Amino acid sequence: MKSFHISILKLHRWSLRHPVKILFVSTLLVLVSIFFSARLHYLISIDDLIDRDFKTYSQLESLRDDFHDQNTLMLSLESNQAMFSKSSLCDFQYWLLTVPERIPAIEKISSSFGVRFAEINDQNLSFESRLKLDCQRRHLPEEEKIKKAFEEIDRSPWNNILSIPARPALTVLFSIRPIEGGSTWGQFDTRIVDQIQNDFQNHLQQPQSEWTAHWAGIAAFQRQLRKAFDQSQALNALTFIIALFFFRFFLKSWKAGFLFLISILFSLTLVYGVMGLSSIPLDVLTNSVGLMLMISCLEDFVFVSYGVLFQKRTWRAALRKFIIPSFYTSLTTAIGFGSLVVSDLEIIRRFGAICAFAALMEWLAVFIFIPALVSKVPKLHLQSKFDQINCRSIMEKIPQFRISRTVAWAFVAVVFIGLFFVNTLFIEDSPEKLFHESHLVRQTSAHLLETRGWNSEVSLLLNGDDQNSAQIHKDAIKALSSNPLVGAIEDPFSAQNYLSKAVAPRYRTMIENLWKDSIFSRRLIAETGQKRAILYLRSSSLADISNLIHQVSVLCPQQSCELAGSLVSYNEFGSRILGTLFNSLFISLLIVMVVILLLSISLRSNHKVSALFSVIWGPLALLSFFVVSRFPIFYVTSICASVLVGLSGDNAIQFLFGKKRGSFEKSIDDLGTCSLIVTLGMILLSCVFFFSVFEPLQKLGGLIILGLIFVFVGDVWILRGLVRRKND
Repeated sequence: MKSFHISILKLHRWSLRHPVKILFVSTLLVLVSIFFSARLHYLISIDDLIDRDFKTYSQLESLRDDFHDQNTLMLSLESNQAMFSKSSLCDFQYWLLTVPERIPAIEKISSSFGVRFAEINDQNLSFESRLKLDCQRRHLPEEEKIKKAFEEIDRSPWNNILSIPARPALTVLFSIRPIEGGSTWGQFDTRIVDQIQNDFQNHLQQPQSEWTAHWAGIAAFQRQLRKAFDQSQALNALTFIIALFFFRFFLKSWKAGFLFLISILFSLTLVYGVMGLSSIPLDVLTNSVGLMLMISCLEDFVFVSYGVLFQKRTWRAALRKFIIPSFYTSLTTAIGFGSLVVSDLEIIRRFGAICAFAALMEWLAVFIFIPALVSKVPKLHLQSKFDQINCRSIMEKIPQFRISRTVAWAFVAVVFIGLFFVNTLFIEDSPEKLFHESHLVRQTSAHLLETRGWNSEVSLLLNGDDQNSAQIHKDAIKALSSNPLVGAIEDPFSAQNYLSKAVAPRYRTMIENLWKDSIFSRRLIAETGQKRAILYLRSSSLADISNLIHQVSVLCPQQSCELAGSLVSYNEFGSRILGTLFNSLFISLLIVMVVILLLSISLRSNHKVSALFSVIWGPLALLSFFVVSRFPIFYVTSICASVLVGLSGDNAIQFLFGKKRGSFEKSIDDLGTCSLIVTLGMILLSCVFFFSVFEPLQKLGGLIILGLIFVFVGDVWILRGLVRRKND
């Protein structure tokens, strides 16, 4: 291990002797990274979370290919009066007919005007719309006809789907044409949603008292996701400002903050370049890699700056002092993130791999790139300050707080007891909970539930065309209609019966066959012949979806019918979350403990056991918090404990290397204040998560802050309590 440390020091010295070469290579890497970062694309669809090895992936893919409704925008137009006026209905219908001319991306439109029935007059068959108005003669009164049309729709199979029981409403489903080959933002340009909404506002200048419009559907959800991603750029800027002021307040140096931000920008540019080169997309997790990089890598630069500014070391002496321990702190951070690659979920594997790479790049930036830059720009040199840190008294007293060895061991025992109850952890998640409760997406979902009795949907694929299969399908649909979770069902059998109920029985078979072959049936019967029923649900929680899947498996033997859709696949996604939490946590714990143990042996420390228990205390304390508080687990928070494992080893490593000329306890005294400063800085940066529109990231921020407090308690207070008061 000693020869390895010598190699690191040689690399560092070489960078100081050849700064021009380092800066040339660094500039070249930055330019190449900028080039490849242009290839970055975003994942903003729920379906993009689904891995190809999911059991439900084939059904989801078949559903997309057969019915082409993954890019749907829903408009619910609700009258604020007793009934829509004829004039407003005609205006709205004309807008529906003409909007595809102005917005070619609209592939097809389904609406309340499409509710039809078969009629035979003088041997002529026609499929008439319930809302057929004489819009050429607007002066002609048709109030009674309009009233009866809405009453008929309320009695149709599309009650609560295309209508609202409480008041008149029109429902429109826009299918947006996917872009061949996709785009940076997915299968279609989400700005099409804004174009449709703006076109609606511009061409229908009805007074607000006439109606209220509510926009929902997958396309609206993805548009809000894109806006959230755009907002995250402002949050990234906020983290830079916070970091700058953090260095100024705690280390009294703008220059140190400026150098830290340069190291982060350099590292982040390389990270985005690798993501673009490797086709790693930006999603809810990887979009926050910049903030996670700042939080996890703050320690390296703070320790170097602290050594210069307050331990009266020269810039080069501080770099030499901390380069080797900082390598191991970066390594353990990379291990914490890297352990996530064992996850069963690709989105978490991607996040773990790229953050592990980022942690190592940041070490290179701090100890190779920045020294080379400073050597060529002497004004960037940090100079020792002959004053004290702000709030010196309390900043020094907090790390020096000591608990007895008995109390320290008691705390260790408590977190281990929590391991016996990890089986009580539970998953609670749904796609709509990606946004906070006051967000437009959640408000619209609540409105749909209140007015229509549902706010999400899944498809029931009806397999088989023989009579026996058809009877199974009908029985299953009837049974599912009694499920409290199901608010409404749209199925081909009810549609066929409604369409032909007004004609003589001898014509019904012909009418049903004509309907099956027409475009009007494509929502329920694909061109391939695949049939489906659409179940409109009152909840999208994983527990409810799981129970529904089980019921369908009982009702449909030998997969004669099966559930498919984004929510069904998301349920399988959720079932893998706990595996990610446990596997990554214990793998990272094991590897970090091995690193700490090897370092303790190499540095001849007598406090191997104390160091090991202090390192694992923080992450296990967070796990115990999950158990005691019954905190629900979801895919974003499942990464938290593993990340903390990587961070929790940092202080112990610095203390181990800092004890060369004194006791382990003295090393804690010398560097404890710096550890506290690092913890406070990480907490401040984590507060940025609270400004995210993504509710899981807000919760992740709170958990990271709580975890950082646990890590500090374990790394400093409990370690101090476990360490015997004598020299090594």
